Amino acid sequence: MGLVLRREVDLVIPVRQTIKGGTRHGRAGFTLIEVLVALFVMGVATTILFSMYSSSLTLASSSKRNTVATHVAEEYMNELRVHPELFDWPDLSDEPSGDLEPITLHDGENPLLLVSSSNAIASEEKAFKRDKNLYRDFGWFAYARLNEPNDNYVEVMVEIYWTDAGKEQNICLTSSVPRSIGEGVGK
Repeated sequence: MGLVLRREVDLVIPVRQTIKGGTRHGRAGFTLIEVLVALFVMGVATTILFSMYSSSLTLASSSKRNTVATHVAEEYMNELRVHPELFDWPDLSDEPSGDLEPITLHDGENPLLLVSSSNAIASEEKAFKRDKNLYRDFGWFAYARLNEPNDNYVEVMVEIYWTDAGKEQNICLTSSVPRSIGEGVGK
C-alpha cells in the first residue's frame, strides 16, 4: 500500500479583508455633506419648535387678558345692579331716543376700575400685586338705553377695553336691569 502523505496547508488570509470596514464602502462615520444636511434639518426643526412655543405663549397671554376682561365686565355689570347709587345714570324719565347714553361713576373718572371684591383680587401679597397690575391695564365704559317709554327694563352695556400687542381690544357685555334701579339715581 502506498504511503499517503498528508500535508497541511496554511491558509493565508490577506490583512485587508480581516479588518472590518477597511474598504471605502464599509467605512464607519459620516461625510461632510451628511453632517451638513443633518445640521440643517435640526436647525429647521428647532426654529419651528421655538416659533410654536412663542406663538403658544402669545395665545396664552391673549386668552388670559380676554378672560380677565370678561370677569371685569361681569363685575361692573354686577356693581351696576347691586350698587346703582355709585353711578350717574342717564335720565330714564325722558322720551327714549334709542341711543346708548353713558353711565359714569359719581367722581366722573370712567377709566378707573371699580373692581375690588375678594373674588377679583387675590389674598396673597405677591398675587395681589400681580392682579392689581393686571387690572390696571383695563378701562371701562357703561351705557344705558331705554327702548320704549313704558318699558320696565333698561338695556345696559358694559364695555371693557385694553391694549394687547399694540392693538386696541374690547369686550362688551349687554344685559337688562329693572328700570327702577337707575330711575332717580344720578345726575
